Amino acid sequence: MFAGQAQRDVSPEREPPLVREPPDQEVVEAVEVLRRLAHRLRPAARSGVMTGIAVV
Repeated sequence: MFAGQAQRDVSPEREPPLVREPPDQEVVEAVEVLRRLAHRLRPAARSGVMTGIAVV
């Protein structure tokens, strides 16, 4: 362990279980809008017109 680092206990009995809740409807709609936008931007991104935009 390096100087200045705190030791963290990651034993399973101390960590709460990760529960994944279903996303809200707003989140689902926002993701769909972003997917459509990315789909429209993809040809421009391929041609080099746009740079610095991550296309999913």
